[in-house]
Amino acid sequence: MRRAAALSLLLPTSLWAEAEAVAPTARAVDGVGAAQMLQVGISLLLILVLIGAMAWLLRRFGGGMPGLGGMGPMRVLASLSVGARERLLLVQVGEEQLLLGVSPAGIRTLHTLAEPIELAPGQAGSFAERLAAALNRKGES
Repeated sequence: MRRAAALSLLLPTSLWAEAEAVAPTARAVDGVGAAQMLQVGISLLLILVLIGAMAWLLRRFGGGMPGLGGMGPMRVLASLSVGARERLLLVQVGEEQLLLGVSPAGIRTLHTLAEPIELAPGQAGSFAERLAAALNRKGES
């Protein structure tokens, strides 16, 4: 009450009415409780989990999506893991096929195939056999 009386002496009547109209709104903002903070925190956590799940799905299954798996003049035909972080890739660039070794140290061209290997869709499991056969044919010639 003392505060209100002091303000009434300092402020003209019209400004006092405006100050009273604004005051309840300012007090309502101060009343943010633990329940609202918990709700905001859970919502933020769910959004972060959703972003992480979408990133994982894109990395895991993105090879079949146009633009991500190389559906243009350069394509990865097959991949074979040969270690924890090492892979062999059969890559087609135009009409030429390359065998690439990929490791944390870099990427190296291991072999350029003279005859392209024809892989039917879904034959990723037989990549090692077809590669060995193609390299054996090369060694016999």
